Amino acid sequence: MSHDATAWAKAQSTGNSPAKFILLVLADFAGTDYSCYPSVAKLAEITELSESTVRNATKLLAEQGLIRVFYRYRENHTRRSSRYQLLVDGAETMEPDADDWAHQRQQPAEGHRQEPEGTPQELADSQRQELAVIPYKDPSLREPSVVTPGAARPKAATRIPEDFQPTEDMKRWFVAENLHTTIADPRAEHETFCDYWRAKAGAAARKHDWPATWRNWMRKAASDASRVNGYRSAPATPYRSTTDTKVQQTLNLAEKFRQMEENQ
Repeated sequence: MSHDATAWAKAQSTGNSPAKFILLVLADFAGTDYSCYPSVAKLAEITELSESTVRNATKLLAEQGLIRVFYRYRENHTRRSSRYQLLVDGAETMEPDADDWAHQRQQPAEGHRQEPEGTPQELADSQRQELAVIPYKDPSLREPSVVTPGAARPKAATRIPEDFQPTEDMKRWFVAENLHTTIADPRAEHETFCDYWRAKAGAAARKHDWPATWRNWMRKAASDASRVNGYRSAPATPYRSTTDTKVQQTLNLAEKFRQMEENQ
């Protein structure tokens, strides 16, 4: 167990109770490199959460930039439990060394477990973790992120910046989409957008791409405005009662007979 990792995990805000619980458990498992690799089933057993909830929680933690997730494979390329690393030092947290994984966790070909080497504390840390079979010759089989495979760390979601304003590119997009023809007051709509997201609480108020969120908001605002304007501009259909309709039909029939008599 890393006391630094545990203290760091306690201080983090995730906006999600299962995610915070999983983060604390991972910190309890973490070694000196802030990483560990308990299986999803093991995490579910410890936390008494469902496996799907555990997967969603680890995905959320990765999206928030609190952990890195590495996929691991057996020598026949079937999946093993993932390796989780707590980003205690943020994006600068050093990744676990792949050669070190092989040295510490490699299982000999004859099937007998290699006696681990290290200090008593390191041995205690290693006993808390599942024995990993990581190919010694090919550590590149790992995949850095469960959210964005191939990237070392996903972009962290953030709340809307206090000084969020449309960029020149966003303004050109707004005009190119002809949204200015349906949104009567773009400045007021922008302020409504900012007020909404500043007031919103929880993980849902954190976004990876605020310009994209703004564009989606403006599209919906234009669609809503078009719908309302369409209702207002549609001509009202005059109401006619059944009696009025029958009277009009009788008058029309009488006029038709009168015209027939004149033509005879």
